[in-house]
Amino acid sequence: MDVQLAYYMFVNHGRFPGEVARLPENDRILMFQMAVKEINSRPKK
Repeated sequence: MDVQLAYYMFVNHGRFPGEVARLPENDRILMFQMAVKEINSRPKK
C-alpha cells in the first residue's frame, strides 16, 4: 500500500515519496482512502 500511495501521490499530486513515507501510519491510511475515493469518482470510460 505504501509504495502504491507514494507513486500515486507523486504522479497525480506532485508529492515526493519521502514526504508520504514520513507521515504517521494513520495519515497514510487516510490518504490512501482519499486516493481511492478520488479514483472512484473519476468519470467511467
